[in-house]
Amino acid sequence: MSKKNKKNQPYSSAASPVRGESRGSRAAVFADTAEPTAESRPIPIVFIILTLVLLYFADLYILDRGGDVMNKAGAFPAEVYDPYYTIADVQGANPVDPIQAVRNEGAKVFNTACVACHQGNGQGLAGQFPPLAGSEWVLAEGPNRIIRIVLNGVAGPLNVKGADFNNAMPPWKESFTDAQIAAVITYVRSEWGNKAGPVTPDQVKKWRDKDGTRGEPMNAGELQNTPEKD
Repeated sequence: MSKKNKKNQPYSSAASPVRGESRGSRAAVFADTAEPTAESRPIPIVFIILTLVLLYFADLYILDRGGDVMNKAGAFPAEVYDPYYTIADVQGANPVDPIQAVRNEGAKVFNTACVACHQGNGQGLAGQFPPLAGSEWVLAEGPNRIIRIVLNGVAGPLNVKGADFNNAMPPWKESFTDAQIAAVITYVRSEWGNKAGPVTPDQVKKWRDKDGTRGEPMNAGELQNTPEKD
């Protein structure tokens, strides 16, 4: 081959091993440094079948038990059924006795109008809103004072369980019926360890009629002058 032809021939490192290096060793080096490729392997059919069987029995379990585990209510308690969404809804629609039915209604009113100040545990907010749990105003022998408080509201200094409060509670006589006010008072007189008798709509109506169109809230003095019971 002439020098001219050698000069124009393209250079190939693969084709031209270094002196002393065999072509086989060069091929092995290229094989070791080759770009990796991913292999596609199908999921074993047995795994798919086992997964479907597990999902099937899990669905049956939830339908039967509502997700209850070790007698603890799960995401879908078994006691809850259409058209209800919570256990409280079911209990409210199926009261054990008439007094419980009134308490259930009272709980709804409480959670609508009272819970923000008096709190769900009935302890109120220290220094701001008085507790209902253990309150002498709630647990009085008769409900006259607490009825007037709920109907007309209360403002000014008030001592509850030895603590002084000076805030205002709005009147609720325009917002709720006699039956609803009787229910919420019955509820607070029998919740959080309170053990006082129920209140009837007639007892509420009596004070609604007596106080008439009263526009100002009650104060501690007026409440003290109100007999606890008839």
